[in-house]
Amino acid sequence: MVPIGIVFGRGPDARDDTVDPERVHRALAQHQPVKSVPPSVLDYVAAIEAGPPGDHVLVLTPATDFTIMCRTARLAAGLTDRQVDVVDTRTAASAQGLVVEVAARAAAAGAEPAAVLEATHDAVRRARLIAALETLDALEEGGLVPSPSLEAARRGGASPMFAFRDGAVEAIGHDEQGDLAGALVEEWERRGGREGSAATVFHAGAIGPARQLRNALGTAVAAPARFSPAMTLHTGVGLVGIAWLSAPA
Repeated sequence: MVPIGIVFGRGPDARDDTVDPERVHRALAQHQPVKSVPPSVLDYVAAIEAGPPGDHVLVLTPATDFTIMCRTARLAAGLTDRQVDVVDTRTAASAQGLVVEVAARAAAAGAEPAAVLEATHDAVRRARLIAALETLDALEEGGLVPSPSLEAARRGGASPMFAFRDGAVEAIGHDEQGDLAGALVEEWERRGGREGSAATVFHAGAIGPARQLRNALGTAVAAPARFSPAMTLHTGVGLVGIAWLSAPA
């Protein structure tokens, strides 16, 4: 994993994989300056060359529509003599994690690099994510979500819900009945979640709603996963959602 930097105030003083998420939550609540910093070309080069010589390296990045990480990784791949494939997963967060798991399982099973890459691209096509936000403040400030989607979510009411697929964010409704878990499960089912696999629940400082969502799914779902601090900076605290892989075509 190539770490993302977290900047508090004027200088980088934390990493996404080591910082206390509560520190980020407090900074957001107190409107303190805090932002994420993507890995540099040198960070990627170091990660690519960290393995044994001769290894084929696969780098999986979030959607290039929202971050420069894929472009940076490809620049790094050109600066090393290792065999490297860089794949834009066209998603992020827990859905990207599902793609990574597919690739890791294929590699661990001894698949050839071409077969690992094929399995990865198949998972990219199948990765789905829906989530509900407590507020739209962080999305508006970040400027990563198109204005039409924000306007549609703003008109909807409480707990706006979004879908993230193929690098695009779409407003998909809101919790009309005061049952957020039920609203998300209904949307998950409508989008073929029951026929899919690997469903996972995630949250950003909303463990109670995440547990309710996990229970409402009625499937063998692991304990809710916590959003990374870097992702929370873009969505705000209070997010809860589901990621899964759709059924094979």
